[in-house]
Amino acid sequence: ERVVEILKNLDRKGILVKDLDVGLIDFPHIRSNGEEVYLCWKLGEDGIQFWHRIPDGFSGRKPINTL
Repeated sequence: ERVVEILKNLDRKGILVKDLDVGLIDFPHIRSNGEEVYLCWKLGEDGIQFWHRIPDGFSGRKPINTL
């Protein structure tokens, strides 16, 4: 029950849990050109270092400095 409540709370904040086992989450973000993309973080990474277009998913991750 506690995990479900935590996941609901994250969802209300717009944080998308993509994979609990891996610890993968996405955060919606609007680029300067108006495109909605996801900032992407995986458990073990020091911070948000990657982003990807929504249809590209995890395999399309790019370094945050190219955002």
